[in-house]
Amino acid sequence: MTARTKKMLGPALVAIVVLGVVAYLHSRGTTELHDLKGRDFVRLGEYQTLTGDIYPDRGEWFLQVDGAAYELHLGDHTHRERTGIRLEEGKAATVSGYVYSQRGVDFIDLAVCTVQMDGEKYRFRQDDGTPMWWGQGGGDRDGQGLQTGLGGGDGTGSGDGAEQNLTNQGRNR
Repeated sequence: MTARTKKMLGPALVAIVVLGVVAYLHSRGTTELHDLKGRDFVRLGEYQTLTGDIYPDRGEWFLQVDGAAYELHLGDHTHRERTGIRLEEGKAATVSGYVYSQRGVDFIDLAVCTVQMDGEKYRFRQDDGTPMWWGQGGGDRDGQGLQTGLGGGDGTGSGDGAEQNLTNQGRNR
């Protein structure tokens, strides 16, 4: 190897290492974005109430507040339909929920508890963050206490939701 080749090889190796580190750090930021779900925003975020205008973008709904964009995580699509909410671009809304800002993302995540719009209030999570579509959260899907469980008779069966002992003889329905 010539002296000239050695001189060129040093900076090239440094550039490769720097590019590798930048690519790694960038992928960590995007991995964080893809791995987090509504329950993570509840755990990591801060409960806030915000007022702004809603708008769609790339198949998601956002709340625009003073130049900041909040992505609305409304949770289960079936529950969203059951609420009867009609999201329309440009409508004013007051949204309460858990706000979490991820590094390197140009919007802020908002796990929605309630949306107030057009004089109506729509609930997606309890104020403690429990989703309404969970069996204990709202009782409107697979957990109204009507599922069959095999518990010991105290109403804590292994069905999908909060079980209810209807016979007091050790069998949950």
